[in-house]
Amino acid sequence: MIFPSKKDWWLGVIILGSAVLCLAIPFIEGDWIAGVLLLPLGGGMLWLWFSTRYILTDEKLIVRYGPFRHEIAVSAITNVRKTKNPFSSPALSLKRLEINYSPYGTILISPKNRDDFIRLLLEINPGISVGSPF
Repeated sequence: MIFPSKKDWWLGVIILGSAVLCLAIPFIEGDWIAGVLLLPLGGGMLWLWFSTRYILTDEKLIVRYGPFRHEIAVSAITNVRKTKNPFSSPALSLKRLEINYSPYGTILISPKNRDDFIRLLLEINPGISVGSPF
């Protein structure tokens, strides 16, 4: 099942505003050097904004964000909990899930419907604990 990322409006203003500036400045300034540097940066920000999603299969959690892809075996997930941790992650909202897997792996994601995501994750692997890992 595919879960799109929840998107905070203020983060959208920052990311989309920065992307528009990166795409517009080379044309406004007429500077091809700025274009070589800024056009890929602006395009990359748009790619991240529009492509971030989480795919949950019977065996894997696949995190897609722009050109990046991260796969986690559902059987390796030990704990999931709701958090508002602001650290950098493939999440476009501060309403996040912290997923602990393997011995020391952690990833923060922000599926649009966190409760449905957790419910489906528990259907696949009922051994996952929900709440604080400590």
